[in-house]
Amino acid sequence: IYPPAHPHKHIKTTPYRLYNGMAPLSDDTILFMNHITAGNKIFVAEAQAIWAVAYFDKNIVMPVIGEQEKEVATWIAWCKRRYLSNGERGNFATFDSVPYADKLLKDISLTGHRKGWLKDFFGPFVPSDLGKAWKQYLERCEK
Repeated sequence: IYPPAHPHKHIKTTPYRLYNGMAPLSDDTILFMNHITAGNKIFVAEAQAIWAVAYFDKNIVMPVIGEQEKEVATWIAWCKRRYLSNGERGNFATFDSVPYADKLLKDISLTGHRKGWLKDFFGPFVPSDLGKAWKQYLERCEK
């Protein structure tokens, strides 16, 4: 229940309370991009860009506000437990970049970046995988 001893960097602000680390719960006219501290920042930024385009295009079915609040609270708790004082802001995903990007793409129902369960589990994700997701999204929008 208690974390191991670690150097604690106290922050004086509250954690980010943004849905998927970007969207305020009470305002759908703005997104705060690239606030996630991730292991592969460029990969995450690209996944966020796809999600942001779909968000502003209204191509995402957002959960009801109660579900969004629950997801935000769960994410903040996860960050604090997994990353200790680094996770107190609720925006830390150093070892969770790929699952975070997967969640963003899943919200838009994109599967173009998938290669099959075996390669998904053991193989790396590369920039061209997100290019396939972009292509799939743009093709869907043309229809």
